[in-house]
Amino acid sequence: MNFVSLFSKVLFALLAISSELESLVLVGAVSLAAS
Repeated sequence: MNFVSLFSKVLFALLAISSELESLVLVGAVSLAAS
């Protein structure tokens, strides 16, 4: 397996997970502020 492609896949997955976590935190903050 190519190490560079594997590393880029892992990096892309981490970016996707972190952006999902950030959006969840934003949604939680907005819902708390709205209530």
